[in-house]
Amino acid sequence: MSEIPQTILIADDEPPARSKLVLFIKELFSDATILEASDGLQALSMLMKHSIDLLFLDIKMPGISGMEVAQTLGADNLPPTIFVTAYDEHAVQAFEVEALDYLLKPFDRERFRRAVSRLKHSDDPMGSSPEALRHFEQNQPLEFLFVKAGRGSVLIKTEDIHFLQAEEKYVHIHLADHSAMLRSSLKALLKRLNRSSLVQIHRRTAVNLAFVKRMVPHSHGDKELILANGVTLRVSRRYRYLLPEM
Repeated sequence: MSEIPQTILIADDEPPARSKLVLFIKELFSDATILEASDGLQALSMLMKHSIDLLFLDIKMPGISGMEVAQTLGADNLPPTIFVTAYDEHAVQAFEVEALDYLLKPFDRERFRRAVSRLKHSDDPMGSSPEALRHFEQNQPLEFLFVKAGRGSVLIKTEDIHFLQAEEKYVHIHLADHSAMLRSSLKALLKRLNRSSLVQIHRRTAVNLAFVKRMVPHSHGDKELILANGVTLRVSRRYRYLLPEM
């Protein structure tokens, strides 16, 4: 972040913590636009709507936590980020790698300035390989997907996904009565979801086993899955072994 941030987002559910950050930020960046989010859902919405130059993200918030916000966006889509936490120093060591910084509550003005200075003098403040966040992504399946729908954005609980279908550079996310679209490959998306419930059944299709009603024979040794809402999906022989016995 070699340039002065123009738009800064503070995501923290504690008003006093947000007020302190606003005060400290104004002392360093008097012309910056400061946005505030009191929970993870608000933070996700603002991150989708605005171009954020610097993010202060509380790790633990009710509903959707800060780590879930980061995980939902993905390491490659996060703006330069300073995590804020009330965890003790032993717990926070998992996040303290060279690519990231954090503020441990209660922090003072000097600690705040050191954190900002660390990002300010880096051309790539999140690092070329933000391993702490990537490790979290790899070991914690996504609970939510935040996707664009029309002119706005919607939050999808991944457990509500019925099935996924890939088409060129996008994945269609099918729910009970509607669908959304996400720019991703099916392979990359499945890596971030719960693989015990979402299973690939075709080169372009994955299904949530929770919504499978039964499996029936199809031509040439393939099978078909009948979902609870009546949708029929073909199971390729290549992926049949991934399914449990039905």
